[in-house]
Amino acid sequence: MLIIDDYNIKTLEYAAFGVDEYWIVDPLEDKVTVCLLQGKVYNQTVFTGNQQIVSLTFPQINATAQKILAPQL
Repeated sequence: MLIIDDYNIKTLEYAAFGVDEYWIVDPLEDKVTVCLLQGKVYNQTVFTGNQQIVSLTFPQINATAQKILAPQL
């Protein structure tokens, strides 16, 4: 239920508060979704595996979905 909230309910709440960007890390689907506020709605970009995550808020970040989902300890 929490992941559904992240993709639906939280999206509306975050947009209302003007959150420019947020990420959804979904270990059940092995993906990271970067949500970027465009006007009043979010443009969602999905990253999986070794895809380099692109963030306008943190352009210097050097991470892939795989590194976030299965970090080396």
